[in-house]
Amino acid sequence: MANANNLTDEQVKQGYSTIPGSFDPVTGQQKAATTDPLGGVRRYTGSNPTPTGESGGNLGTAADAYYNNLNTTLPNRDAIRATALSQMQSQIDAINDVYAGLTAKEKINATDRTGKTRAIGARSGDLGGDFSNAELQKTSDFNDEAMATLQAKKTAEISSVLNAVNARADALYAQQKEEALGNQEKKLAYSEQNQKEARANLATLAGHGVSLDKLTQDEYNKLIDQTGYDPMTFQSVYNASQTAANKIDYKYTSLGNGKVLRTGTKADGTPVAEQQFDYGGNNNFEIKETKDGQLLAFDKDTGKVTTVGHSSGSGSGSGASGKPLVSGGVTIPAAALKAGEDKLKAAAKGTAYTDPYVYVQAFQEWPGAPADFIKKFPPKVWINPDANDLMVDGQPLLPNALRTTKTAPAAAKKTTTGRTR
Repeated sequence: MANANNLTDEQVKQGYSTIPGSFDPVTGQQKAATTDPLGGVRRYTGSNPTPTGESGGNLGTAADAYYNNLNTTLPNRDAIRATALSQMQSQIDAINDVYAGLTAKEKINATDRTGKTRAIGARSGDLGGDFSNAELQKTSDFNDEAMATLQAKKTAEISSVLNAVNARADALYAQQKEEALGNQEKKLAYSEQNQKEARANLATLAGHGVSLDKLTQDEYNKLIDQTGYDPMTFQSVYNASQTAANKIDYKYTSLGNGKVLRTGTKADGTPVAEQQFDYGGNNNFEIKETKDGQLLAFDKDTGKVTTVGHSSGSGSGSGASGKPLVSGGVTIPAAALKAGEDKLKAAAKGTAYTDPYVYVQAFQEWPGAPADFIKKFPPKVWINPDANDLMVDGQPLLPNALRTTKTAPAAAKKTTTGRTR
């Protein structure tokens, strides 16, 4: 039986309903907004257990694969030139072969000319005399000049080939670089849009009383990943968007060592199960919840207030607590995150900012969503605004996404979670 959502008859019987997402699966272009309140999140409507499988909308689309597969790595000029040179090597070898033959022939001619000059001197009875020696020197000079002329012609022809190789390589390099930078912008824009929609989906789910238990574990993990929240903030934001009857009154207690204990009470007075979360901050802090569910950490030692709960944010969630980070469907080990941060710190060489070239390279090599890299290593923290003026091959070193106009203080700066680097 055909249906608008392309579900099988068995899936319809089991109570599934897949709402088309708001992105075209190939181009990623915005579609007309759906009138469905869940905004593209597949939900379960029957009484059977929710099975696993691919999700609709933001929870799993071909658009993700399209953008994740975009080539965002800047090309290597030397590698391109080496490839172009190897392709033209046969022409260079042919030139060398031709001039090897001409050189061999010229050596024979030079020997003949020297022999004739010597014979003339012998017949005139002046061999070894001043006149004969002078003539031999002229012949030798002529031979050297002839050989040098051949070598110069050979060098000129090979140089012409090499210049053509470099010109083609430079053109290809510029083309590939422009494509990579453009793909970086596309990928970042898509990631940001996806995150915005995922957060809207989360609020919509809560507002319509849809329990997160109705999502499969895979869907739940994907939605957390796409919102950019860590589990503690994810659940807090979801809770804040629920109706009053379904809301839970959460309380947060610092346990030390960067851990938080969360307790809660339902509207009817029933307590909920306690949970512990890794915050990653210092030991002397207090967690407060805003009206929209965002969590703020009050550092009792410094008085600083920082945002908690962005899994990809610097110094918070999975990154700072020694946990791996899930970004763009890729799990990045905690050790890799630490190594990346250490590399940026080392490139700073004791100054307030890191080397912008090293920062751009780290951005290009980031295996996850570009937006997550920017949250993990904010440009305003790591990059001197003056780096906006740096140019490479006539183009800005920093993509638009990495540019900042805010000047950080000259002293050691703090990340979005208050950790001093």
